[in-house]
Amino acid sequence: MKTNKLQSGFSIIVILIIIAVIGVVGFLGYKAYDSTQSKVIESDEAAVLQPAVASDVPAAIEVTTTASLDEATAQLDGINLEDDADIVLLDSEVNKF
Repeated sequence: MKTNKLQSGFSIIVILIIIAVIGVVGFLGYKAYDSTQSKVIESDEAAVLQPAVASDVPAAIEVTTTASLDEATAQLDGINLEDDADIVLLDSEVNKF
């Protein structure tokens, strides 16, 4: 059987080795990414699930006159609705009514 020595290209063994290396690198990269994401999720849950302390919540202003209504409005205007603690405070104040 004659063989042509001018043939060029990759053999099937070389292609399989390259695919195996790419697979291993991809798997290791995915595991590192997944591990980092789970740590981020755990730290976010720990930050959100901290118990509220009663001393952190100011006492509700009793609204009996227009002046006290203005004072309560000013206090509510200072609440940042992006902050979880302020949302809890607002909910507790609403529930008192």
